[in-house]
Amino acid sequence: MSMAQAKAHLRRIRSFLHDAYAYINGQLKCAPLDEAGLKQKLVETRFKVKRSLADDFDTVRALDAVLDLINLGNKELQKKPQSTSLSRSAGTMVAVCSYIHYLMEDVFGIHFPSVSDASNLSLESGGRLSQVMNSVVDLRQQVRAFALLQDEDSMKQVLTPDEKKAKRKERIPLLKACDNLRDNLLKSGLHIKDHHGSTSWSIAEESVGSDQLKEDKES
Repeated sequence: MSMAQAKAHLRRIRSFLHDAYAYINGQLKCAPLDEAGLKQKLVETRFKVKRSLADDFDTVRALDAVLDLINLGNKELQKKPQSTSLSRSAGTMVAVCSYIHYLMEDVFGIHFPSVSDASNLSLESGGRLSQVMNSVVDLRQQVRAFALLQDEDSMKQVLTPDEKKAKRKERIPLLKACDNLRDNLLKSGLHIKDHHGSTSWSIAEESVGSDQLKEDKES
């Protein structure tokens, strides 16, 4: 496996964990998960990883099994919600994330923020971090919606395609400001990610490189 491939795999794992933690914390909305399918895939992944590592510590096959699990997890998290009232299967997703986190950190020695990192840091700051970041995320989401003509007032307006194009062009600086805010927070260890119709935040890794910034800009 080349260094570029390894970096790409780590980005995929990091991105999945971010989305999964956002789902667990209620920040990411999606259709109900296929709990049975995820649990079965987790069992299969555990077996494949154990067998691969026992076979002369075949990390490539072990990682392939983990990525298959992540592919299924991403597929579930990307299912669009059909209603405003949704049930969450947080327990199943916690089990998946806990296994991936254990494997990456305890077996491969690669640190990824855990689902409890944000809440622990928030508690250490008296809960202020969570309150501040939730407010930042909400404000940024409102600004982005306004810039993209997706806010409530803009949706009520009847505009021609040319008028919409002109308004979006006028509001490009707002989108750039939102991107700059996201990038600056990421450098400080706070990761903001935009989803379909929502935004989430989490604790990023201690050392964040240009690859992560590039990935977020492309997502």
